[in-house]
Amino acid sequence: MNRRKLRSPAGRPGSPSSLFGLRGRAGWSLAEVSLACALLVLLVLTTLLILHASQQALEVGMATDALEAEARDLVERIVVELRQAGSSTLVPTNANGSTELSFQQNAGFADGAIRWGPVVTYALRDQPTLPGSPPLRACVRISGERTLEVGRHVTPSGLTFTRTAGGMQLCVTLQRDLPEGQAVVRTVTTSVALRN
Repeated sequence: MNRRKLRSPAGRPGSPSSLFGLRGRAGWSLAEVSLACALLVLLVLTTLLILHASQQALEVGMATDALEAEARDLVERIVVELRQAGSSTLVPTNANGSTELSFQQNAGFADGAIRWGPVVTYALRDQPTLPGSPPLRACVRISGERTLEVGRHVTPSGLTFTRTAGGMQLCVTLQRDLPEGQAVVRTVTTSVALRN
């Protein structure tokens, strides 16, 4: 019977334990395990911080895009009506700007003269906010007895109408507060040529 001498796997050249200098030892020391755990925890925490920052950037970007679209929709709604307004019916007529604008739209012709419709007013009204939040307003459209909210999140001076030569400049500033305490503010400005 041929008896061979058994060798432990740790003693073989090229075995994993010999690569790390563990010849003759059966496992990892407490210091090596602690170092590996600390590196793993550091890697996981770094990954979580990067994911959290990415999520915040995504939320800010989405809120910015939504606010920009809301501001553009509000401006477009007002512009469509202003294009049909009579320049002689615009109140205010000052060049300094105002947060309220009243006008009448062309409702057709009668006996060769323009027939004006009811007075339409765009103005700001207070909007309920959370305690500690900055005051925000809503843009409303008033026509006769009917009041319709057409825009929210307007800053206190965020709706401005300024009379220009042959037209009107409109500026809308909206603000939305995010849960992390950040505020997203978007401003849209346009000029409208008055035809009537």
